[in-house]
Formats: sequence, structure tokens, C-alpha cells
Amino acid sequence: MSMMGKTWARLGGPYRASTQRSCVRCTSDGECDVRGQDLVCDAETALCVHKPLLPLAATDLTGTLGVVLGAALAAGAGLGGGGLFVPLFVLVMGFAPSEAIPLSKATIFGSALANFVVAARRRHPAASRPLIDYAVVLMLEPMTLAGSILGVLLNTVLPSWLILGLLIVLLTATTLRTYAKAKAIAARETAVSKRDSVLSDEANASGASEVAGLSPELAAIRAAEARIPMGKVASVGAVWLAVLVLSMIKGGHGARSVVGIEPCSAGYWLVLAAALPGAWLVTVWIGGCLRREHAAKEAAGYTFLPSDIRWTAHTTKVIPRYSFGAGVAAGLMGIGGGMIKGPLLLELGMEPSASTATSGFMIMFTSSATVAQFVVLGQLALPYAAWFAGWGFVAALCGQYLLRAAVARTGTQSLIAFLVAGVIGLSTALLTYTGAVSVVKELASGASMGFSTPC
Repeated sequence: MSMMGKTWARLGGPYRASTQRSCVRCTSDGECDVRGQDLVCDAETALCVHKPLLPLAATDLTGTLGVVLGAALAAGAGLGGGGLFVPLFVLVMGFAPSEAIPLSKATIFGSALANFVVAARRRHPAASRPLIDYAVVLMLEPMTLAGSILGVLLNTVLPSWLILGLLIVLLTATTLRTYAKAKAIAARETAVSKRDSVLSDEANASGASEVAGLSPELAAIRAAEARIPMGKVASVGAVWLAVLVLSMIKGGHGARSVVGIEPCSAGYWLVLAAALPGAWLVTVWIGGCLRREHAAKEAAGYTFLPSDIRWTAHTTKVIPRYSFGAGVAAGLMGIGGGMIKGPLLLELGMEPSASTATSGFMIMFTSSATVAQFVVLGQLALPYAAWFAGWGFVAALCGQYLLRAAVARTGTQSLIAFLVAGVIGLSTALLTYTGAVSVVKELASGASMGFSTPC
């Protein structure tokens, strides 16, 4: 076979990542005819595997349509959409869960990249500064990573029926809480709408004198705030690199360790033992920097918005605890952290547009590291991944455009919060269904329904 032929066989051939399929042996495609699954016989392994991307099948087109709709909805809500994509890939396209998760991450990355392209150029609706709050990203991500490590360990210990129950309870409560928050935001918008024109006139009349009367310290703070904080962006990049390196060494999301560390080996526990306190130390350092920055603003007479997070000694201790819990839940239940951190940012009082932009950036942060890990380890069906990532990117751009148009037309930020609640609610329904199907299959096969050991 030519080099080009080998390359195409690797990229365009049937997906042969290690999975938990039934390992049905075959000599022809006809022996792999399983209803609801596009399987073909792989000539090299003589096993039934998922078909290559080309030629496109009806299930591919149906799945693509679902991805487009799901990515458009999730993009506006600042969510990854994994709760929509994984059931779609499993139920509609016949991928095994171990195949669907990497494809879901690739789709999420494409969607999140589009979100970032849009959000990075947008400004906060009530202040002259970037829409993405990079300080929030720095405070949440390290402890989210630490929490996800513990959550993944718990996932190996708890029985699937208990995980499903916890998933239903958590996401149902999150949906209801987010819906209530959206209603509260809508009520607040209605209450202040009559004062908008008066406040706008007063601001226009006093704006010039206010700027002219700024102290040098406050003027410097506002000038720095108006720009993208490259120091914080560089810190986010450093944390991203650390996450990628840790993921490569430890393995996770179904991917192997690049250095051959086996689960429950001495090296495995050593990596975990270093990761947890490491994330805590990074968070403590970042919290100290943000507290000093906050104190400088107060000393200069800075006027905070009601939606601003005040980086006091209290918040720099409490918020990382929330993010740790979000990480535990995400790792335990196999869901994206965006479904928890997005509503969390709304609960903290952030403007809906700022919370979704910030949540979306964090999703790009984590999904890119995961996709890079899968690519390096050869556990990603690249043609399918590129196909769905591309459609996710396009759909997210369209979703962002439509949502911005709707918000501009209605003048209400609460629309975004309602969308967040709706997407989480839909994800809850889909994940509940796929989880229930999985539990029923385990019962039918006589699998153990009790607790396990992490090893």
C-alpha cells in the first residue's frame, strides 16, 4: 500500500479505537448488520467496527442535523453541549460510549472555539471592559480540575444506578434553580425598564465631567480594565498547559497515559497526590493577586457594578469550593463542567451575557486539552471529529448571531438565562434516557449492581 493509501486508511478508515464493543468477529460487512449501528467488517482485525465517515449514511446526516441544532442552542447558553451530543452519537449514530465521548469533546471544542472568536471581541454590556472575565476563569479552573480527579475516582466506585440517580437529582435541581434565577432576572429587568431613559440622560450629562475628575490611580485602573488583561491570559495559558501535561501523564476520559502509567499503580497515585495540593496552591496564589487588585480598586474609589464579583478574603475562599464541587460532580457523572459552572456564575450574580461568555471560554479551555490528548494517543476518529467540530463551529456562530439579535430586539438579558435552563433541562432528559437504557442492559446481563473498588 502506498504512503497516501496508508494515511487515508488511518484517517478515513473504520474507527478502531479500543472500545467495549462486543468484539464480534466477521468476514464480511453482512455479518455486522446490527440494527441502529453502522458497522462494517474491518479487514485487518476481522472485527465489526463503526463505518468510516465516507460515504455518508442517513444516520450521519441525521446526526449532523442534531449536532447543528444542539451546538446552536448550547453556544448561546455558554454550555458545551455534551449532554446533547453523547446521547445523539450513541442513540442515532450507533457509536459506542467510548467512541462517542471523544467525538463529543471534538464537537464541543469546535463550538467553544466559535464562541471564543465572538466573545473575545465583545464588550461588557454595562462597563468598558472585555466580556470574558479572565479572573473568574483563573479562580475556577484549577479547583475544577482537582474536583474532577476525585469525581472520576468516585465514578469507578459507585454503581451505575446510583450515579444515574445523582445525575437526575443534580441536573433537575440545576434546571429548576436556573429557571428561577432567569425569572428573577426578568423581573428585575421589568422593574428597572421605566428608569432606563432617565438614567441614560443623567449619564450622558455627567459622563464628561466624571471622566475629567478621575484620580490618576482610578484612571489607570479603568484604562487597564478596558484592555484584554494579557497577564491573566498568560496565566490561563500556563494553567492550560499544566492541565494538558497532567492529562497526558495520568490519562483520563478514556485515554491512556503517554508514559504508560496504569490505573492504581504507584505512579498513578503519586500523580494524583501531586495534582490536588498543586491545584490548591495555584488557587491560593491567584486569590492573593485578585485580593490585592480588589483592594487597590477600593482605595482608588472604583465603582463596582452590582454584577461584579468582589474578590475579598471571603469570596476567594468560597468560590474555589464551589468550583471543586462542580469538578467532583462533572467527573462523577461524566458531564461537562459547563452545565454546573454556567448556572453557578449566574448564581454569583454575573450578567448573563458575561457569564455565558466566561463559561464558554472555560469550556474551550478544557475541551481543547482533552482533544489534544485524544489526538496524540490516536483515540479520536479524525474524519468524524473534523466533520462534527466544523459543523459545531458553524452552528455556534449562527446560534450566537441569532441570540444576540434576539437580545438586542427584546433588550433583555434574561433570555440568555432562560436558554441556559432550557438546554440543561433537555440534556437532563436525554442523559436520563441513555443512562436508564444502560442500567437496564447491565441488569439484563447480570452485571454487579453494587459498589466497586477504584482498582
